[in-house]
Amino acid sequence: MPKFLFPSARRAFRALVGAEDYPCVMAKSALRRGAVSLHTYSALGAASADALAADLAEFARGPEPERGVRSFVAVFGGEAPASERAFERALWGLLSALHARDGAAWDPAVSADPAHPEFSFSFAGRAFYVVGMHPRASRPARRLGRPAVVFNPHEQFERLRREGRYEKVRDLIRDRDRTLAGSVNPMLDDFGVRSEARQYAGRAVGPGWRCPFATPDGQASDGQDEAGGGPLAASYVLPLKADAPQDAGLTPYLRHLARLVDDVVVVDGSPPDVFARHAAAWGGLGRHLRPEVETPMGKVGGVLTGLRHARHDRVVVGDDDVRYDAAALGRVLDLLDRVDVVRPQNVFETADGGPLPWHARWDTGRTLLNRLVGGDWPGTLGVRRSALPDGYRGDVLFENLELVRTVRAGGGREAVPLDLFVARRPPSTRHFLSQRVRQAYDEWARPGRLAAQLAVLPAAAGLAARGRWRTLGAGALAVAALAEAGRRRGGGRKAFAPTAALWAPLWVTERAVTSWLALGTRLALGGVPYRDGRLREAATPLRVLRRRHAGRIRSTS
Repeated sequence: MPKFLFPSARRAFRALVGAEDYPCVMAKSALRRGAVSLHTYSALGAASADALAADLAEFARGPEPERGVRSFVAVFGGEAPASERAFERALWGLLSALHARDGAAWDPAVSADPAHPEFSFSFAGRAFYVVGMHPRASRPARRLGRPAVVFNPHEQFERLRREGRYEKVRDLIRDRDRTLAGSVNPMLDDFGVRSEARQYAGRAVGPGWRCPFATPDGQASDGQDEAGGGPLAASYVLPLKADAPQDAGLTPYLRHLARLVDDVVVVDGSPPDVFARHAAAWGGLGRHLRPEVETPMGKVGGVLTGLRHARHDRVVVGDDDVRYDAAALGRVLDLLDRVDVVRPQNVFETADGGPLPWHARWDTGRTLLNRLVGGDWPGTLGVRRSALPDGYRGDVLFENLELVRTVRAGGGREAVPLDLFVARRPPSTRHFLSQRVRQAYDEWARPGRLAAQLAVLPAAAGLAARGRWRTLGAGALAVAALAEAGRRRGGGRKAFAPTAALWAPLWVTERAVTSWLALGTRLALGGVPYRDGRLREAATPLRVLRRRHAGRIRSTS
């Protein structure tokens, strides 16, 4: 964190903990006595682990006070994680990175197993109770303007027990927390009842939660919430084609899916050597198949193959960068009991919960604007297999729109829950740049939008030529205001960063240019290049599909 931000970080922490109604009287006492050692770092993640490890080791070597408590507070700059789940991943990623740098043995007073009731994080031979704080925390006592991690020496809690004061202090803190938040934190337990790992990030988790921590034996869970009552009766289809093996990134997610649903189908069009490696890694996690349907848009062939082999009518289709948790997957499946196709909303999250790359923030501007006009188009859909008795076209570019239109044309019903968020991994910068014209070409399927986007560049050029810079600035502010309205719809403020709307004018500028490039591609080349050929059509008009498919399915009720 830049040095000039250090005073503001200290003021923010003091303002929160020093407030009269702050529930933790132990933290308030440490702050009053000057026993809070506060340090600042550039960003929440492994990049800060070396500096944090040195500072925390020095703190751990310090003597414990005979009376009172002390705390080590690490405050991080950079963009805050976009959700409680993203913060949880970032927190445990940081703790795993610290553990990897720790040459000392685990504190023998506590367990090193995150699932054990007597687990506590250990560093430099000393056990710590960890408290995560961030702007999007659901508990007011954890809601700090910047991400922070507090390390409280475990021994000071044991000293309170020996002195017979622990229960009195505990009950006082919980009463104050109830007054502030309206309820006691449901994650709180005394040491030895359930693993305190569940409490560190502050997110309410279910009984099947698995700690995403690289344990001393090198094993790490995926950190997802497991479904209770066994796998759900549904199929998950993952179409894939990769030139390089994807097992490192996808295996933990497929293992997670195999616990959530009883039918996982990976349709893999990768080269033979990559396919063989995937087969060896994923053999026990579901069915790993070759595409049986060849289509110019290769993903559609994978989806159609997966639907052909799906064991259930309720099917979730997800790209290889999509990451469902149990709650989101369960809600999609619940909606499929009432409708025929579900279009959730993607939100970019990095694997370690750290800051998003610039291009993911840029593209989030598009997402926010789309939330105002019918919802964004994610890399995943829920669909009833019976809603696609004849499949859908595989020679158009905007394949998800084609699927949804085909279902609707046959009489099916669509749900677009704006508050159903599914994580998506950001692409590489190279992949992002390669998709700019192609995504603009998608709008040939929606001529009204394409016309509006084509109008932006000449309008802006005309204003610039006349020196109307204030009008251009006002237009940019209007775009940002519209994106902010999209961020506030459907609970979006919990999923998207407060600064996300500021990127929308940049995306509109990009689309003002790439829409003309898409037009030139259509006129000069006859279609957008795709693999070894070209795709001319973005999607089939709904009126045409209705003539072909009207009455083919009976919608759910």
